[in-house]
Amino acid sequence: MNRRMYALGRLEPGRMNQTEAEYSGAMETRQRAGEIAWHLFAGVKLRLADNTFYSPYFVVMRSDGRMEMREVKGFWTDDARVKVKVAADFNWRKRVNTEWMNAITVIADIARGAALAGCTTNGLMRREHVIRCFVRKAERESLERLAEKHGMTINTVSAHAKKVSHWLLGKACGQRRGRAKGAPFH
Repeated sequence: MNRRMYALGRLEPGRMNQTEAEYSGAMETRQRAGEIAWHLFAGVKLRLADNTFYSPYFVVMRSDGRMEMREVKGFWTDDARVKVKVAADFNWRKRVNTEWMNAITVIADIARGAALAGCTTNGLMRREHVIRCFVRKAERESLERLAEKHGMTINTVSAHAKKVSHWLLGKACGQRRGRAKGAPFH
């Protein structure tokens, strides 16, 4: 395995340090309580100027639909302070598309009766399965992480993800030789 060397105190991109992991845990608690809709670690890169980018540690969607960029730092460099100030002064008046959020909710509710009929399911988990189908593969939260976050087994999460994905793509789960399992012969 080719392991890259990083400066002292730096982790591979996408990996949390202890402080970030603790903050993520606090965000998960707030998410379960309904205070926030979701949070994402290192998921956004903002272009501030030519060849100048700022990547906040956390992006948080509040339950009222507003998005926040949150920073978790143990040590501030001058470069980081300037980028945060520039980003804070920028006019970010765009709100999250509520129609998109409403569509995801409707699809997740329909999935309960169609793709997951007969399954005991968690509403937040259903939403995350639907969202996973609409985001790039590299940005998807892993099934293992979802299982841990919602206190479910990986087998259940994986089975539900497959059912929702196949339902959205118009495939039948358990499809064999071109016909859906249980479909009548023609």
